[in-house]
Amino acid sequence: MNRAQKMAWWIIVAIGICGIIIAGLSLAGVSAAVRMLIVGSIVGVSGLCAAKWSSKNFCSAKFDEREWAIELKATRISMTLAYAFFVLVCLGLWCYYRYVAIETVSIDILTVMIWPPAIFLFLSYAVTILVLYGKDKHTAECESI
Repeated sequence: MNRAQKMAWWIIVAIGICGIIIAGLSLAGVSAAVRMLIVGSIVGVSGLCAAKWSSKNFCSAKFDEREWAIELKATRISMTLAYAFFVLVCLGLWCYYRYVAIETVSIDILTVMIWPPAIFLFLSYAVTILVLYGKDKHTAECESI
């Protein structure tokens, strides 16, 4: 497993743990500010842990052309999916406000509207990396037979 796959798994696990913690704290009745403080702390600590554990031979591992192509393809796919998700969030918000007959959009909604596409961007990038490396591995095994 190379560096990109390790980071992809790290992203998936971190997003899953934060989602579980947010859901649990929401059910417990904790305020939104405290939930975000706790999750922000967890994300910061997990980022420091990832940087510390991956610092060994981090720069010495060179990517070849195949790995660069996979990274580029994953970046393009995840950016496209995140943009499409952002457009769907905007259209959903517009339809909701139109249905409820509210003329203006609150500034608080606009700031919160950024986070779901951002989380979706990281999650889709990680899943795309794992799928492309798995597909590439399967193709290499089939060619060797």
